[in-house]
Amino acid sequence: MRDLEDALSRALDRQASRAPTAAPDFLNQVRARHSRRRRRGVTVAAAAAVAVVTAGAALATGRLAPPDGEPAARPTEQPVIDPAMPPIEKVWPRAVHTVPPRLPNGRRFDPQLFLNDHTVLVLTRKGDHVDRPDGLWAYDLDAGRAARLVTIEAPPGTVVTAPFVVAGDGRLAWWTLRKDGSRKIVDIWTAPITGGPQRKLVSFDEDQGIDLVIAGRKAIWSRWKTGGVYQMSLNGGRSKPLPGTTGHRLLDWPWTAPYLPEKEKNVVRRFGTAYNAETGERREMMSEDRGWNCGLTWCLLGRSAQHRDGSAGRTMPGRSMNTPALDRFLTLFQMGKKGLSGMVLYDLSTGRAGDLGIRPTRKGTLRGEHVDRRATVFHYESQGKKVIVDLASIK
Repeated sequence: MRDLEDALSRALDRQASRAPTAAPDFLNQVRARHSRRRRRGVTVAAAAAVAVVTAGAALATGRLAPPDGEPAARPTEQPVIDPAMPPIEKVWPRAVHTVPPRLPNGRRFDPQLFLNDHTVLVLTRKGDHVDRPDGLWAYDLDAGRAARLVTIEAPPGTVVTAPFVVAGDGRLAWWTLRKDGSRKIVDIWTAPITGGPQRKLVSFDEDQGIDLVIAGRKAIWSRWKTGGVYQMSLNGGRSKPLPGTTGHRLLDWPWTAPYLPEKEKNVVRRFGTAYNAETGERREMMSEDRGWNCGLTWCLLGRSAQHRDGSAGRTMPGRSMNTPALDRFLTLFQMGKKGLSGMVLYDLSTGRAGDLGIRPTRKGTLRGEHVDRRATVFHYESQGKKVIVDLASIK
């Protein structure tokens, strides 16, 4: 997948189609622009990008096309027939919720984060347009009721909205990006988590977008284009850059890292040395084989996963498609005797995997659902239902 860090300049390439030759962090950008219709999700919420992969092509080459800019499989690699996995609802029964694809009022929605074990914060959009959010709702999955918490009003000229709504310290926060003449401006918005009016926290020039979290009664964000991590009190005031984070992106707060999206002699790395902005601790990345794609703890290459220091290696039951959410969850493409056979949600920390129930079409294509690395919720549609997985609740 091609890195869409220059998303705005090209009609904000947030389309969720995933091309085999594309490069890293596709999901980071995909979420903000087009795909979250079926996204899974968090961070906050989750969100799934839709990929179409040709099973016949995979069978002909003997391997999956490399996703997310992953280096191509070594020529000696042979197709591996993956074992059948139990359904996702059998693996994590308390975390999986299957509901109708629309709210009781008929609105389509994207889950954002769980407010409690049976109530999920969901986002609706005017005309189902990805960049026209109009409301945040508390959706009680047990009772089947949805109550509006926040009426969202995006400013004129909005061209991108946040991939996720984030939560912390009793507040919700999200961002929008708008055009104002030749300028592009990010606005950060907040509202009470219990409901109430939205309030603009800060505005600043930014060509592409940001990653955003709430921690310690502060909004903390990093810029997509130039990097750099900033913080600001939720009560307002002035924003300040965090020392030691020049050129960094948020990885998993308080961890940040320089973002390395470019290919260099067939090298693809999303994040470099991780830096803890609170303690100053650093985590180096492996240097021997620079084809690895590293998140905070795990580095991935094809079916292989291991810690940044090279320990705790494991072989995954399928090809990785993204940097892990919550530093542990991935979706994987699986191979069968006739090519691509399905997708599973995989937990790196335990080695457990659950089948998503997605199968190739008669034409041999397979729709891919992907967990964004910032997500606490994963969701997708299957057999006319929406499946919502509360990743943060899985022990």
